[in-house]
Amino acid sequence: EGALEKGGTPILVTTVIGLKAYSNGKFVNSYTNYCDACKSMASKYNIPCIDLNTLMVNHYNSIGYDAAYKYHLIGAVEGSTDTTHFTETGANAVAGLVANAIKGLNLDISAQVK
Repeated sequence: EGALEKGGTPILVTTVIGLKAYSNGKFVNSYTNYCDACKSMASKYNIPCIDLNTLMVNHYNSIGYDAAYKYHLIGAVEGSTDTTHFTETGANAVAGLVANAIKGLNLDISAQVK
């Protein structure tokens, strides 16, 4: 509400997925309660919401588990068990998903996103 009152345009973003979102041979949405709450709030305030959770599910399913594995620290740091946090490659891929989503929102900043 504060951002809207000041003329800002908040953009809500649902949570990322990790490798544990892999089930029965494919990636699936995770943190659905949080994502649903985020979408609900966006609807309530009539503000944009980027469903990054679903964008990542689709992207990960398109590249496959082995490639997605390399996006996470477990796939790059010897001895790591971290299936949540990203390598630079993974972070860049996720940032690209967000950037492309912002481009599609047709906001004032959309044209500035590369």
